[in-house]
Amino acid sequence: DTQFLVALARALVHRPRILLLAAPARPSVLAPHVRALVDELRITSIWSGQPGDWTAICDREYRIERGLLESAPLQ
Repeated sequence: DTQFLVALARALVHRPRILLLAAPARPSVLAPHVRALVDELRITSIWSGQPGDWTAICDREYRIERGLLESAPLQ
């Protein structure tokens, strides 16, 4: 978790418009806090992870299947 937070802080120093995030070790713990932060800073974030990891906090969920981007319904 600490490495994820340090990497996040280092990225946010540059005030990006789009933030690309790989799954932290415990997405259910960190993701809601990161979501609140990117909302406050008005940054678009794109998360990668296992299906369902982000469903509770995301606006849209997509999957890549056989090289094709597919929209997935939020559950």
